[in-house]
Amino acid sequence: MIYINASTIKRKINAIRNEKLKLALRLQVSSGLRVFEIAALESRDLVFNNDGSMTVIVRKGKGGKYREVDVKDSWLHGKLKEFIQVKEGKLFYSTESLRLRCREYGIETHDLRRINAQERYNELKKNGLKNRDAKNEIQKQLGHSNRKTTDLYLRKKKVIYE
Repeated sequence: MIYINASTIKRKINAIRNEKLKLALRLQVSSGLRVFEIAALESRDLVFNNDGSMTVIVRKGKGGKYREVDVKDSWLHGKLKEFIQVKEGKLFYSTESLRLRCREYGIETHDLRRINAQERYNELKKNGLKNRDAKNEIQKQLGHSNRKTTDLYLRKKKVIYE
């Protein structure tokens, strides 16, 4: 079994001094968006709710699919709200630049999606959803057309906390 230490990855992200990169990675781990979906985001794609949550609109996900993803991270809500006040067009770096910068910090961008998938799955199960319904919800949030792909995110690498 391969393990992903979510605590270590989140500490690395929170220690990044480059605000733009920190916001992009924190949003990726909080939303489960693909790295190219993060790179494509514009300020119009973020809807800030009064309760400190956000809705991220993915206009052209994999396969050109549209979806909306809820994000519950009040720190990110406040920081992104400030950030977009001075930013026009694309919010973050290109896909390749994000991947390269992540590698410099020892972070695999795909692991951020895995962390999100497993955390959301565990939360849904804890809140009483049956296994199949929780997996369906994760599949929808991650934008997977195939359930087997979602199963890989939930099983291939195990997320641990230390």
